[in-house]
Amino acid sequence: ISLTELEKSGKTLGAAVSGGADSLALLVSLAHILKNTPIVINVINVNHNIRDAAESAADSAFAADFCAKLKQQGFRVQAFIAELPRGLVTRTAEERKKGTEEAARFLRYKAFDKFAEQKNAAVICLAHNKNDALETLLMRFLQGAAGSIAPVRGRYVRPLLGIMRAEIEAYLSAQHILWRTDGTNFDENYLRNKIRLSLVPLLNEKFFGWDTALLTGAARAAEDEAALAALTSAHPWQPYKKDSVSMDKNEFCSCPAAVQRRLLYKAFTTLGAENRIPYTFVQAVQDAAKKRVRSFSFSACGIKARFSSQSVCIQKEEKRATVSCFFAIIEASGVYNFTFGALSAEIQKGKACICVTGEAGSFVMDSVSVPFCVRSRQPDDKVKTADGTYK
Repeated sequence: ISLTELEKSGKTLGAAVSGGADSLALLVSLAHILKNTPIVINVINVNHNIRDAAESAADSAFAADFCAKLKQQGFRVQAFIAELPRGLVTRTAEERKKGTEEAARFLRYKAFDKFAEQKNAAVICLAHNKNDALETLLMRFLQGAAGSIAPVRGRYVRPLLGIMRAEIEAYLSAQHILWRTDGTNFDENYLRNKIRLSLVPLLNEKFFGWDTALLTGAARAAEDEAALAALTSAHPWQPYKKDSVSMDKNEFCSCPAAVQRRLLYKAFTTLGAENRIPYTFVQAVQDAAKKRVRSFSFSACGIKARFSSQSVCIQKEEKRATVSCFFAIIEASGVYNFTFGALSAEIQKGKACICVTGEAGSFVMDSVSVPFCVRSRQPDDKVKTADGTYK
C-alpha cells in the first residue's frame, strides 16, 4: 500500500483485531508505521458469540482496551466492536450447510465490508501469517481443493503473510505485550485445529522441509491458475432466458477439461447457486463434452446443465414443492404428509411397516427399526448399489 496515495485519498486504514498474537502484532506494527502520518487506523473486533459469553466478551473488551492504550500513547487508533446475535452463526451454518467455521467467516466478512463503508476505509488489514497459509494449503488439499491465502484480494490485504507465528510472538514478547488465546483454538472438531495440532507437528517431526516445498508448489500452482484464469476469461457465458447462461457447444467442448471446470464454476457463481454443487455434476458435464453427445441433461442442487445440438446451457431451476427440504423423526403409528406425498407407518414391537405414496409411485418397507428419520437427500448422501459399491 502506498502511504502517500492513502494519505492523499483522505481515507482511513482498517484493521481486524481479535486480541490474539497475530492481530496485535499487526496493529502495533501498523501504529508505529503510521505514527507520523494523519492516517487513522480504524479497528474492528467481531464477537461471534459462539463461545462462552464471558470469554468472548472479555476478548472484545481486551481488544478495545488495547486500542485505548495505543490512543493514549499518541497513535491514531479507534476501536469498534461488532457483536453478532447469539445463535446467528449456528443458524447460518444450518442454512448454508457448510459448517460453523464457514458460517462464522461469512458473517465476519459481511461485518468487515459494512465497517469499511462506514469508516471510509481504503483497505482492511488482516493478520493471516505464514503458518495460516500452510494450514490452508493442507486443509484445501484434504478437502479436494487447491489454493492458499492471497496477499491481496479486493479491499483485503495481509501484511504478515510471509512471517511465521513464532516470529510474531517473539516480536510481542520483546515489547512485553500480552495477548489473548481463543479457547476454540484447541477444539479439534474444527478441521483447521486438527491440522494445526495433529498433522503439522507430525510433518515437522517426520518430513524436514515440507513447509518450504509446500509453499513452493503453491507458488507454481498460482502461476498455473493465473494462466488458466486468462484462458477461461476468453470464453464468456452469454445470458440466456431467465436465470440461465449459454455458450456455443463446439466452443465449450473444445476447451481443455481444466478450463471447462472453471467455466462451470463461473456459471454457478453467476447464477447465484445457493448450495455447493457436487463434483459429480462437473464430471458428468465434462464427460458429455468429451463424448460430444448430441443431447444431455443433468441436475443437482437446483442447477441444471443441458446440451442441445448447438449449445450448452446452465440454468437455475425453480424451486418446486417436490424438491423442498423436509425432515421428520417417526416414532408412532400414523399417516404423515410431506411435500412428496404421504407416509403411513404401522408400528408393532419396535418395528414399523411403512408405505410411501406420491406422484412418482409407491413402495413398501417392512421391519424398519423405530424411531427412524425421513428427510430430503443431501449432496453428500451415498446409496449402496446391488454389487456392494457406493454411489
